Amino acid sequence: MDNRKFNLNCIKDLVNVKYGDFQGFIEVDQFPNELKKICADKGVDYSKYHFLGLIGHDESNYDHSNSSITCQALFISKNFGRNFDEIEKTIKLNDGITAVNTVTVEVSYSVLFKYIKRISFGLISPLSKSITKLDISKMPTNDLNTEL
Repeated sequence: MDNRKFNLNCIKDLVNVKYGDFQGFIEVDQFPNELKKICADKGVDYSKYHFLGLIGHDESNYDHSNSSITCQALFISKNFGRNFDEIEKTIKLNDGITAVNTVTVEVSYSVLFKYIKRISFGLISPLSKSITKLDISKMPTNDLNTEL
């Protein structure tokens, strides 16, 4: 994960659950432009907006009968520029302060995961605050409870 390419702090207050017992990162490789199609189906006019990101919330205690997730899709107006370089330049000229529009969409998990090629995520407890480096090794088999 190359965090130099992303500013995750700008969305950290938007990503939360009731208690936040664990926090982490997720990386997704998507099929080209497929996540944007979800919003286009909801009426987003891509001649006026650039897709910025997607934030999902499922407050159902992961009730398996709830087969969808509520998402906020984030958009930047094309007034900022027509391509990545122009938008980035405009954002920097505005000291990084960026107006973002959102659209709320309900997306079924089957549709969401249809658009994802690869996914990797990691969660860790607050104990991690004291850890500077993880030295990871497999747990010895005799320490495992095999009666799960």
